[in-house]
Amino acid sequence: MIRRMKLNKRFTATLQKSPAKGGWTYVQMKGSA
Repeated sequence: MIRRMKLNKRFTATLQKSPAKGGWTYVQMKGSA
């Protein structure tokens, strides 16, 4: 079962880009798993 939730939090973060070809761009938020 997939549960979707809205993230109701403000934060500042730098976008991280995977060096792999076709890799993802993502944000690593403090306090996240």
